[in-house]
Amino acid sequence: MPDKNITLSEMLTPVLNKTVQHYLTFTDQPPVSDTKEFTAYHNACKAALAHIILLNKLTKQSNQNEAQTSLLDLIAQAEKENENDNVTPDEFS
Repeated sequence: MPDKNITLSEMLTPVLNKTVQHYLTFTDQPPVSDTKEFTAYHNACKAALAHIILLNKLTKQSNQNEAQTSLLDLIAQAEKENENDNVTPDEFS
């Protein structure tokens, strides 16, 4: 169980770093020639980028809030911000 004194930002930063590292490893694979495989690969990349964007927003939001906010509140705020920014995974196609 995590230490009760750990902040949300301290908890999310390593997750964000790990997600980015996995994305870089995944995209370093040789390109595929099959159309269906490429489409699946492309969709996986878009989903990973959307995940990274959300984690980044959550991390920034937790850094800005000195008072501890619940994780569910932060997720709701990030999703609302995401809707306001009109950021969608399709943006990366």
